[in-house]
Amino acid sequence: MNCAICHEDIGALCLTCTSHDIKAFLPVKLRKPFGQFHASFSRTVTNGNGSVYCATCRSSSGSPMCPNCYTTEIKSWIGERNKAVAAKFSRTFSFQSEPLPEKRSREEESGGICDECGEYTEELVSESGEVVCSECAGDEE
Repeated sequence: MNCAICHEDIGALCLTCTSHDIKAFLPVKLRKPFGQFHASFSRTVTNGNGSVYCATCRSSSGSPMCPNCYTTEIKSWIGERNKAVAAKFSRTFSFQSEPLPEKRSREEESGGICDECGEYTEELVSESGEVVCSECAGDEE
């Protein structure tokens, strides 16, 4: 199932379980209003879009939203009420993933070290699954 907002694959955590952790984090005066916001927000997002199996509570809930989109909405809601709490919330509940590093070639991964002789060289070649210098590549022929 995909998130109703960003369309990314949803993890195995429902919004209800996430909301319990958020509610415990919030100052007492924001807990009741947050509960009301969560209930209203969940109804809006669910709206017949299916359900998600939660690994925490082991139930299926109608919460088709990824944790990142949900916490982004909550941070905005908290920010309208208390900017300091919103900043702390953002540091505590950050689900945003880091971009994956670009795939490097076997030559780049070797750091310029020949797999055969162990010497450093600027010019490595890939040969039979190994990265070797030109001298070692010539020896194998």
